[in-house]
Amino acid sequence: MNIRSVVTGIAALGLILAAVALPATPALAASCGGGQGQALLLGCDINSAPDNTDLTDGTSGGSALEVLEDGTNSTGIGASGGYTGVSSDGGTYGVWAHGGIYGVYGQTGSTAADAPGVEGEVTSTSPGSYSAGVRGINDGTAGYGIGVYGSQAGDGWGVYGTTPSGYGVYGYSGNGTGVYAEGATALNVQGPAVFSRSGLVSIAAGKSSVSVTGVSLTSSSLVLATVQNNAGVSVKYAAPNVSAGSFTIALSKAVPKGKTANVAWFVVN
Repeated sequence: MNIRSVVTGIAALGLILAAVALPATPALAASCGGGQGQALLLGCDINSAPDNTDLTDGTSGGSALEVLEDGTNSTGIGASGGYTGVSSDGGTYGVWAHGGIYGVYGQTGSTAADAPGVEGEVTSTSPGSYSAGVRGINDGTAGYGIGVYGSQAGDGWGVYGTTPSGYGVYGYSGNGTGVYAEGATALNVQGPAVFSRSGLVSIAAGKSSVSVTGVSLTSSSLVLATVQNNAGVSVKYAAPNVSAGSFTIALSKAVPKGKTANVAWFVVN
């Protein structure tokens, strides 16, 4: 073996070792067009794929994807879809978002009927009690907080509720007003109205008064009463007893023999 062959072999070995030591340069996509099997490219306006792509997390209660936006008026995830921009299936929250102003913002420019900016749906036909398609929670303890707010720019409805047999809109307050209405027409009722503080009481012949108990009253309550049949008597007065939760209806005279006076009553305020 001559010296030239030894030198040539050493040089070749050095090139092989250098190639092994250097990290491999990752292959970059030729464009932002994307495609099946390609990685998500950051900084590209278009990342496309011929089919749906699922991102799953194997841990209990974890997030498959968490995107944070450090701005004050931006969005963590922006999605635009013909039908669904972002689809997620989570154990508790399908999508959880925390924003500087808007946690979740939905918008549609569609002119089609029934097009929603945001839609929520409970798909079970036998869901648990008080399940909600959309729920709003306001943790503020001061006044003027709103759980769900609806507004409309024209002559439509700010909030609209519909149901085949239940309550279209239900409001409850433990120590306030269940539903408060204000406007040129504060309340417009199409159809029968049902009030819990109303009823009908019968006064037998020979009686000139009756006491109605178990009625919630306040110092501002007004009791209205009127005779519903021709019993030869009229209502003289209806006197509330706030502390007892009752009121007395007095007639102009005792109900004549063979008659019964049916008196309807209604409490307002």
